[in-house]
Amino acid sequence: MLSKMTIADLAVIGLLVALGIVLLGSSGRDGARGRLLTVKSLKREVLVHDLSQDAQLKIEGVLGTTVIVVEGRQAAFLSSPCPHELCVGKGRIGRAGEWVLCLPNGVIAEISGEDDYDGITP
Repeated sequence: MLSKMTIADLAVIGLLVALGIVLLGSSGRDGARGRLLTVKSLKREVLVHDLSQDAQLKIEGVLGTTVIVVEGRQAAFLSSPCPHELCVGKGRIGRAGEWVLCLPNGVIAEISGEDDYDGITP
């Protein structure tokens, strides 16, 4: 049996809809321009690379070598020995806070920005 909606119910629904619209609108904003690419491996290997310099980086992961290409201030996984290569399909990253992870190979690539703040720190 359905009960009638009250004004309070409608107000709560309206508030939730408005909050959802605000959150969706703010999620599309561009982050700060990326400055550094940090690549880490579970094999305790770490690479730090300036995005202003094009390069092809290789890092050893659990399954083998992952190749990351840096071009035009953006980075992308070019190849990885993982079974499905979902990390390769992720595409390019170039904004602060963006990252790509190859879970099977244990490799993560992350972009840090001009000021290296995390968006929460005042």
